[in-house]
Amino acid sequence: MKSKKRKIIITFLLCLTGVTFAQEQNPTIWPYGGLEDSKRRQYMKKNPLTFNQANFNKAQFHNRVDFREAKFEGRADFWRAQFDSLADFREAQFDSYANFWLAEFHSLAVFEAVKFDSLADFWLAHFNSRSDFRRAKFRGFANFRESIFGGQANFFKVQFDNYADFWKAKFDSLGDFKGAIFKNKVNFNSTKFNKTVDFRYAQIDSIADFSLTEIRDTIFVGIPRSSILQKYDFTRAKLLKANEQIIQTDKIKKTLKRTIKYPGAKILIYGSVDLRIQLEKFKFITLCDTLDYYVKKDIISTLKEVSFKGDKYSKERFELDYIFDRSTMYQKESPDYEKYSAFNPISWGHFLYNLTMGLG
Repeated sequence: MKSKKRKIIITFLLCLTGVTFAQEQNPTIWPYGGLEDSKRRQYMKKNPLTFNQANFNKAQFHNRVDFREAKFEGRADFWRAQFDSLADFREAQFDSYANFWLAEFHSLAVFEAVKFDSLADFWLAHFNSRSDFRRAKFRGFANFRESIFGGQANFFKVQFDNYADFWKAKFDSLGDFKGAIFKNKVNFNSTKFNKTVDFRYAQIDSIADFSLTEIRDTIFVGIPRSSILQKYDFTRAKLLKANEQIIQTDKIKKTLKRTIKYPGAKILIYGSVDLRIQLEKFKFITLCDTLDYYVKKDIISTLKEVSFKGDKYSKERFELDYIFDRSTMYQKESPDYEKYSAFNPISWGHFLYNLTMGLG
C-alpha cells in the first residue's frame, strides 16, 4: 500500500512542468522518499526506482538528487532542468530517449556506469562543475553538441557504440577520454579544448576529426606497445602557440572583458598513431619523455609507414627523424630491462638471445 501511494505521488509530481524541488518535498531523498543513505543502495538494488515516463522539464533541484540505479523505461525529460547540488545518476538505465537538452549542473554531475540504450541528448547542457561519465555505455547517438564543461570532464572507459558528436563543445578543464571506446564516427569539429585532453589507450575505430578545433593545451594520443592504431585528422585544427593571448570582448557594451593566456598546444604522442597533419604543424608534435628508446623509434617508424609513406613526404620524414633525435638526445638506447644482471631475472632471456642469435 505504501509503495502504491509513493508511486502515485511521484507520478503526480512528474506531470508538473517547472516544479521546484526543495529538501522538504524531494521524493528521491530520505526521509521523504526511500531509505537513509547507508541502507538505500542495498534496498535500491532489489527495488529500483522505476519510471514509465519521466517529465522533469524546467525542474529546479535545490538539494542533492539521487537517481542511483533508477530505471527509465520510457522517455526521460530533463529539458532546462537546474541541478544546484549533486546530481547522482550512477548506474541508472535509460531505455528510451534521455533528454538533458539545456540542462544546467551547478555541482557535481555523476553518470558513472549509466546505460543509454537510445538517444542521449546533452545538447547545450552546462556542466559548471565536474562531470563523471566513467564506464557509461552509449548504445544510441550521443549528442554533446555545444555542451560546456566548466570542470573536469571524465569519460574514462566510456563506450560509444553509435555516433558521438562533440561539435562546438567547450572544455574549460581537463577532458579525460583515457580508455574510451569509439566504435563509430566521432566528431570534434569546432570543439574548444582550453586545457589538457587525454586520449591515451582510447580505441578509435574511425578517424577522430578535429576540423576547426581549437587546441590550447596538451593533447595526449596513442596506445603504447599496442597493434591498435588511433587515427587523428589535424589538417584543419587550430593549434594555438604558447603564451598567445585571446581577448574576449563584450559584444553588447563593446568593451574589453578579459585577456586570457594559455600554455599552448602540444600533441604529445604516447604510442603509435596515424596522424593527418601538415608539415608546418610538426613543431607541435612531441614524443613522451617517459617512453624508452625503442618505443619512440617504433612510433616514428609507424608514422613513416602509415601516415607519410613515399617520396612525396620526404620533408615530413626528415622532420620526423629530427623529432626523434631531439627526443632521444640524452637517452640511452638500451632500456633498463635489457641490461644484463645476475640479480635481474628479466634480463636473462635477453642476454641468452643476444649471445646465441641476436645481433650477429
